[in-house]
Amino acid sequence: MAVNASAGLRRTLAVFLLVLAGGFARAGAAAADADPASDVLLVQDAFLPYEPTTPPALAKALNQALTEIHATGLQLKVAIIGSPVDLGGIPELFGQVQRYAAFLETEISYRGPQPLLVVMPDGLSLQAAGSARALSALAVDTDQRAGGLARTAVLAVERIAAARGHPIAAPALRASGGGGGGPLLFAVPVVLLLAGAGYVVRRRRSIGRGVPSVL
Repeated sequence: MAVNASAGLRRTLAVFLLVLAGGFARAGAAAADADPASDVLLVQDAFLPYEPTTPPALAKALNQALTEIHATGLQLKVAIIGSPVDLGGIPELFGQVQRYAAFLETEISYRGPQPLLVVMPDGLSLQAAGSARALSALAVDTDQRAGGLARTAVLAVERIAAARGHPIAAPALRASGGGGGGPLLFAVPVVLLLAGAGYVVRRRRSIGRGVPSVL
């Protein structure tokens, strides 16, 4: 009976250890997936902040800059971190751009070092993509409502390319993606001209009829 009890205890302990190991494995996997950028950058070239959203024109300019620098042979990835929310389960790394960039580069590197640029309001960090001196004089535009971080990222990509001896064409850096400002500005003077022409016509008719003109 003592032997059977001992064997049962060992089996129970073995099952407990297996369950515990499985729990640790799941916890480790969850921790690895806690950073949204590490997942996004596996399938695309740029991670953009959740809020406020990046103006479409600046997102397009960043993608264009990355396409052009890729053509020069540097497969650069960019992570733009606007707030602790963008860091998922590791919000404590917000405001520590160097530490986070080092962490993220290891998360997305598989066959060797992954060229990476991280932009935060507190600064920029370059990993495995040449000397950081290329970015030394570049100040971060922290106006996030106008897409300042994305604008900074585009300028940084241009500087990285130039420092490598492969300059790229500068994409347009308009703050809004709709392009609606032009037609609106054109429409305002047209409306004013039409209103003025209508006033002149009404005035002439009033004078011809001997009636005081009215706006």
